[in-house]
Amino acid sequence: METDMMTMLAKCVLPEEIVDNFDIVSIDNRNEFIDIYLDEKEIRPEGHKEGEVRPNGFTETAEFNDFPARGKKVTLHIRRRRWLTVPEGKSMTRPIKIAADGTRITKGFADFLKEPDGYMPYISQVADKTLWH
Repeated sequence: METDMMTMLAKCVLPEEIVDNFDIVSIDNRNEFIDIYLDEKEIRPEGHKEGEVRPNGFTETAEFNDFPARGKKVTLHIRRRRWLTVPEGKSMTRPIKIAADGTRITKGFADFLKEPDGYMPYISQVADKTLWH
């Protein structure tokens, strides 16, 4: 029951692609920041059968800014799962789009920040509001 409620809460707060593809590892709620640490779930890449790829650790952590929550700045710390092809030994990751093109801001947050004409405002106009780490 508790896990179901946590999943429901995560779906209300986090972008859908995050909830579907990542597990919450920890949350650090301090002063004016909420840092959410996530690891990619062990979901085999599409087009690969069992035994064709195997999990091979994680990438370095990447940080993405998301919607503020309760007056605090939210940063998602994401580790992508690496996969190794068998027998070639080629490293790969699943294609999951997290950020808006050319940004470290989640797609939904970037859409929210867009000006009425559809363009992102000049980054220095929003830097102190959105780019907090």
